[in-house]
Amino acid sequence: MSAQWQEHRVYWSLMFSLSLVAAFLFTACGGGTNSAAPPPPPMSITIVPSAATVPEGGWQSFIATVAGSSNTAVTWSVVEGASGGAITNGGLYTAPQASGTYHIIATSQVDSSKSAIATVAVSNFNSTGSMAIGRADHTATLPPANPRSADSLAMNRMIDHRRSLFSTGL
Repeated sequence: MSAQWQEHRVYWSLMFSLSLVAAFLFTACGGGTNSAAPPPPPMSITIVPSAATVPEGGWQSFIATVAGSSNTAVTWSVVEGASGGAITNGGLYTAPQASGTYHIIATSQVDSSKSAIATVAVSNFNSTGSMAIGRADHTATLPPANPRSADSLAMNRMIDHRRSLFSTGL
């Protein structure tokens, strides 16, 4: 064999050996294709609205959204128990007949360690009275209008009619 042939043989043997080592290191270090699926996102729960104000004995609808799970079912509860009101399986909250701050919880049916809380302020709203009773001392300012338009004529007739009702005490 010639010296040149010996050099080529050594060169190619060295290249082959280095290729095997590189291939081994590449696959051993996690390179190449990975057939494992990425981990799913962590499960989370949100309640909308997260805060609400409700009159005593009133109601409020809540919606729970579950992310990171194919099972989106939740169990609803009131932290304060029956004295804090009641909530249906569909998220409809009925406030108690007592003012206060209460808490609604939506808990995942798949993982009971995952939940969300909404705050409800229950108050005794004071009504200003029935709107069916006339308020003769109240006034309203209307923007200027074309006195000849059909809308203006109808509005003027309505105002005149109301004035006559208030003046007669009806």
